[in-house]
Amino acid sequence: MSKEPIARVFLLDTVYRLDKLYSYRLPDSLHESVFTGSVVSVPFGAANHKKTAVVYAIDEQGDASDLPVGKLKAVCEHSDASLTLSPEQLRLCTFLKEHTFCTFGEAFRAMIPLSAYSHVKYLYSADTDRMEENKETIARLSREQAALYARLCRQGDAPFASLKSEFGEKTGRLLSALKDKGLVTLREKTKSSGRVKTSRCYSLSVSREEAQKAIDSLRGESRKKLLRLLIERGELSDIQIKEEKIGKAPIDFLLEQGLIVCRTDTLYRDPAAAFEQQAKASTDTLNGEQQQALDRLSSLAASGEGKGALLFGVTGSGKTHVVTALIDRVLASGRQAIYLVPEISLTPQTVSIFQKRYGRKIALYHSALSDGERFDAWRRMKNGDACVCVGTRSAIFAPFDNLGLIVLDEEQEHTYKSDSAPRYHARDVARFRAASHRALMLLCSATPSLESAYRAKSGSYELVRLNSRFNGSDLPQTRFADLRTDSERGSGRAIGSELQAAIAETLKKGEQAILFVNRRGYHNFVSCPFCGQTLVCPHCSVSMTFHSTGRADAEARVKSGYLSCHYCGHRELVPDKCPSCGKGPLNFLGFGTQKAEEELKALFPEATVMRLDADTVGSKHAYEEKLTAFRNGKAQILLGTQMVVKGHDFPNVTLVGVLLADSSLYVSDFRANEHTFSLLTQVTGRAGRADKKGLSLIQTYCPEHTTLALAQAQDFPAFYADEIKLRKNYLFPPFCDIVLLEIASSDETALLQASVALSARLVEKVKTEFADVKLQLFGPFEAPLYKLKGSYRMRLVLKCRFNARMRALLAQIKGGEPLSKKANISLSIDVNPHTL
Repeated sequence: MSKEPIARVFLLDTVYRLDKLYSYRLPDSLHESVFTGSVVSVPFGAANHKKTAVVYAIDEQGDASDLPVGKLKAVCEHSDASLTLSPEQLRLCTFLKEHTFCTFGEAFRAMIPLSAYSHVKYLYSADTDRMEENKETIARLSREQAALYARLCRQGDAPFASLKSEFGEKTGRLLSALKDKGLVTLREKTKSSGRVKTSRCYSLSVSREEAQKAIDSLRGESRKKLLRLLIERGELSDIQIKEEKIGKAPIDFLLEQGLIVCRTDTLYRDPAAAFEQQAKASTDTLNGEQQQALDRLSSLAASGEGKGALLFGVTGSGKTHVVTALIDRVLASGRQAIYLVPEISLTPQTVSIFQKRYGRKIALYHSALSDGERFDAWRRMKNGDACVCVGTRSAIFAPFDNLGLIVLDEEQEHTYKSDSAPRYHARDVARFRAASHRALMLLCSATPSLESAYRAKSGSYELVRLNSRFNGSDLPQTRFADLRTDSERGSGRAIGSELQAAIAETLKKGEQAILFVNRRGYHNFVSCPFCGQTLVCPHCSVSMTFHSTGRADAEARVKSGYLSCHYCGHRELVPDKCPSCGKGPLNFLGFGTQKAEEELKALFPEATVMRLDADTVGSKHAYEEKLTAFRNGKAQILLGTQMVVKGHDFPNVTLVGVLLADSSLYVSDFRANEHTFSLLTQVTGRAGRADKKGLSLIQTYCPEHTTLALAQAQDFPAFYADEIKLRKNYLFPPFCDIVLLEIASSDETALLQASVALSARLVEKVKTEFADVKLQLFGPFEAPLYKLKGSYRMRLVLKCRFNARMRALLAQIKGGEPLSKKANISLSIDVNPHTL
């Protein structure tokens, strides 16, 4: 008698410590439908709760388990026949699990939209219908049991994970006690995969002549009207019929009579289709330098090997023209392409360019889309209806099976690094996928990250240069405005005198200006002039920002405004006096976009000022609408945060102003110089991109700083030469890897004890089992933002080589015994974080 096959599965909803392969019997009823990569349901644990899992491997001989096959539990069902992970997707899940220390389920959810698969959720709920009957039992609950029961009564059903985040390691024990007392129940909820949107289309099943004859014999005006419309138009959708105010009954009658037929079409929710009405595709011819770059990149893409390249070009050099021409060649070879942008704010402009060129071949994919839009974009790519994916970081997982090109535009941007599990960098995933598909990974930037520049210099990437602007225009002139001069005059305004004069001259010529300030709100912070106390968020160790409601009078503005924490969203009214010493009035210091906007409107009442920040682009299409309005000349001054400085092309913008360049320069981060240089180079590149001369005016208190001087000259090679020496001398990336271990808890005492225990555990491992692993350990110490959303945070930092042995060490640390038995302590591991 032959053995039953064994399915080796990963659960999609489990903690890291239990995240491993589990063996299940594959019954005969599922043998023909379940394959490697299938999504199935399996019983798990003593209570045999149904869990969603992915089949990672199938052993047809039944030898994959230490247990006899007869003692193994069986796979319950094939929960979603519409989804099967490809071999590459399975390898990618494993890659993310091993390199970012996430669970297999977290990797799966990063790759697959939630609407694409069915999954099981277990929810705990309080039996509120029997509260009166259980009154005495409730009264005898312990304090912790009562708190958990009250939470379920107050806020309704909740999964175990969210309850554990509130009540810690003892959550399971508390829930079991409440279940035993009959106060809490556990129910199973199956969430089905997303609904495929369809449309019904109706047409005649008889000739027009026969339909015309039938009209004469029909009773009912709606039946006659529908037939007449079908004779005129040939076909009508259900939406068009509804618009004609024709109900369901006439349709059903004509179908029964055999006069019409119905066809069901699948509809795709495609937000990129909105750009189809734009202008015709660009026919710009490449210049000689661009053509050389294209030919070199094309040869790499067609090499049949996984390759990496860096396209380094000054702002306005036409990198996008080269990339689109390269995509043309990749598509012509029958392969597919992914084009990543660092921020959602850049996708409308990019999609417009790509839509003009490729039409319905593109799929737009980013987190701001609705679940249905993401699901349909994913289906179009998987089905082969789209061959170019344009999107942000998550688009790197586009389900293409024949990738030829992956492009990361503005590759130096921090948004390509995920700050939640899985903590991957899109560049690392792109490198993995390019190797799998023997494709080209192309990094594009005028200010590449030092790590990428170093790889290009050392030969790991092919370096391709564009040294001049596409249209032959000069780079904008860059000047510094020394704010120390204005301070001596007692100004203290956001708009200095030199910048004010430059704006006035720009407006006089009928041209536009972009102004950048790296802070939203009105004032940066509020402090007491008597005791020096700064008003901080009660949930985070960070100062709150004052936001104005637009009142002109200063006193009314303060009374109607509010303080806001930009980390957790906490808001409160501004106190009349200092909460610490009881004195007043308080000082309002610094400036953000709101205060700068107010100054600009006062200085230039004849100009239209448009503010662009997170406070003004709340709706789905607000950002795109504002940029279109500015491009069409509806505003003369565009003021905003980093949203305004990257990748935009406004022909009439001749002035760019940076209100305070120093804000990103003096922060405790080894990448501060790199970030500042990149930001200033990018913002400078927005001016003078057409045939008009551009000016970039940078306000600063330290114009003599080397980084600012090199940014003024847009001299990346010189900046790189200086900065790489510092990185090498002080052993920072790319000369090592940095691993950040962060533990967090709402219990501060337990957190401090756990941080010491974590450090001791690491030291012990390195002295014994991992004596061959070389590393430098720093900490434990407080995180820069020590308290965040009510949780305290401690850190350890490792300098090391992130090789297989280092990964094995960190996996043991992450999957080891809990750091505290009393409190809920979370541990996250971030490899090469963007900031420390």
